[in-house]
Parts: sequence; C-alpha cells; structure tokens
Amino acid sequence: MNKKQRKLMIGSFIALSIVIIVLGTLTLRQNSLIGRYDYAYGQLKELTGVGTFGSTHEHADFLVFVNGKQIDLTKPEQQEAHTLVHLEEPEITPYLIHKHATGVTYGMFFKTVGVELNDCLTINEKEFCDSNGRLVKYYLNGKLAPNLANTEITDLDKVLVLYGAETPQEIQTKLSSIGNNACVQSKKC
Repeated sequence: MNKKQRKLMIGSFIALSIVIIVLGTLTLRQNSLIGRYDYAYGQLKELTGVGTFGSTHEHADFLVFVNGKQIDLTKPEQQEAHTLVHLEEPEITPYLIHKHATGVTYGMFFKTVGVELNDCLTINEKEFCDSNGRLVKYYLNGKLAPNLANTEITDLDKVLVLYGAETPQEIQTKLSSIGNNACVQSKKC
C-alpha cells in the first residue's frame, strides 16, 4: 500500500468515524426528545383525562342553530380536524361526532370545528351572548345542559346548541330534528 492509498484510507476512516459520531449523537438526541414527548403526553393525559387513540369508539349526533338558522359545520377543513375526535364523513353521515379516545368532552370537539361553548357561544371567532331576549342554550339528550363544554361525549348522545329566541315548541322541533346517525354508525339500532 503506497503513501497516497494510506492517506486516503486514514481520511476515509476519519470521515466515517465523524459520520458515526454525528449519527449517534442525533439518535441519542432524538431518543431524548421522544422520551420527553412521551412524558409530556402522559402528563397531558393526566391533566385532561383524555385516553389514548383507540381507547373508545363512540358516536354522537348534534346540530347548531343561531337565530333560527342551522350552522353548516360540514366544510372540508372541518373534517378530520383532530385524530381523537372529529366529524364523520358529512356526505354520508352529516353532523355526527366520531370519538376515538376516552375523556374527550364536547368543548374539546367543538373547538376543532371553530365553535366554543361558554356563557357566550363563539362560532369562527364571532360571539353570541345573551341579549335582547336571545339566549345561549345547550341541550344534551333533550335536557338543558349548561355545562356541556365539560361533559364527556358518550355513545348515542344527541346535542343541540342554540342561540336565539326560540319558543319551547320551536326548541322541541329542533331537538326532534337531530339525526339518528350515531345509532346507525355504532350499530345499535
């Protein structure tokens, strides 16, 4: 082996050693990050009570009305907005919540489609508050549910979100108009 070949071999060995050291360092750093993310995810689960993906498979029907008009929440950007809870395919089963993890609340779901359930109802950053006889009302399975945002989604639930001045009869009509897709999707009817 001549001097030139020996220098090339030593140079290649040094370059290969540097590559191995860099890759090893990157792997250690990546494993450290993964460990931190896993830890943070575990803490987040503890704080929120939300389970892991696949810990449940449930469906709930819902409708949202503002001043007597139904709000369209079936736009493509609102589909699959989150892996743990999302809208089912609107062209097949409109206004159907599909939940994949335990502990997911209505407040969590509605945030994924641009709706916030508080004392005031917020839809795509527009706020609707009680005024001039118009009220924010949340119904769960036919009953007033003022704490709907913090209520866990349960299989076959029926939810009505309202803002307006509906009469009791108009509210009953809207409650009756909520679909039955959850029952079909969950294969329980």
